[in-house]
Amino acid sequence: MAFPRSVRFYPSLYLHSRLQLIVLAMGLLSSFLCISAATAEEFHPFHICVGEMEWNSESKKWEASLRLHLSDLQTAVSRVSKKRIEIDPSKAASQELVRYVTDHFMLVSKPIDDEQKKGSEESKATDTAAKDVGDPDSLSKLDWIGMEMERGWLWVFVELTPPKKAGTLSISHRLLLDDVEDQKNTLLILEGKKRTSLRFLKGADRQPMP
Repeated sequence: MAFPRSVRFYPSLYLHSRLQLIVLAMGLLSSFLCISAATAEEFHPFHICVGEMEWNSESKKWEASLRLHLSDLQTAVSRVSKKRIEIDPSKAASQELVRYVTDHFMLVSKPIDDEQKKGSEESKATDTAAKDVGDPDSLSKLDWIGMEMERGWLWVFVELTPPKKAGTLSISHRLLLDDVEDQKNTLLILEGKKRTSLRFLKGADRQPMP
């Protein structure tokens, strides 16, 4: 009979009856889940944003869901806004939050000639990718859909309309990279039956679209 890892740490517990062990295991597991949910925003040993982006052939937009730590996102938005920003998932998103996500998560279209000159050089970190590109028509348009909390994590939902200007398409995913040490962002791209996983790090925050 398998027990939660917390129970296996204490061999003396096996002296009790099977029923006592089951009750204790359930109690420990329930306590662990409650503590994990309550403290996920205050303590987390790793920093990673996982997400998924799927192409909607009817709306001609990319639909993205991103999972982040609420406290990390508040820190990042506050830094960029130069004032304390509180994020309440039960309320409408503030302009500062929407602007931060818009500037740090986007599709970028580069003319083919520019990409050939650039080669494999990584994009430089700037306050916004817009400054790096310069032309608004080379950037996607972000529509904020909403956000919600789930098990201590904040889920953000957005839609990206592809850039108007044709060219080599890449995605810039810089959420939290400038504010959280060892931050890693991963994104699963879904287009029909095609699935591609991309990884983003500080200094390597832009990847070619598959």
